[in-house]
Amino acid sequence: MELQLKTERQHKIADFLWQAQDQEMVNLILKTFGHDAHIVYNMMVASILDDDESTDVAEQVLDKIFKE
Repeated sequence: MELQLKTERQHKIADFLWQAQDQEMVNLILKTFGHDAHIVYNMMVASILDDDESTDVAEQVLDKIFKE
C-alpha cells in the first residue's frame, strides 16, 4: 500500500516519523504537529498492517474454535 498524502506538510511529517529513532521521538512529532501528524501516523500503521500477510495467530485461534 502506498500512502496518498495530500499536502507537503504531511509529506514532511511522514519523513520525520520514518526517521524517528524511538517511540519517544514519535510521540514528540505527534505532539508537535498535532492532527496532521496523527493522520499520517495512522496511515503509516494501517499500511504496515495491510502489508502483513502472516496468519499464524489467526490459524491458532481458528483451530481452537473449530475444536470446541
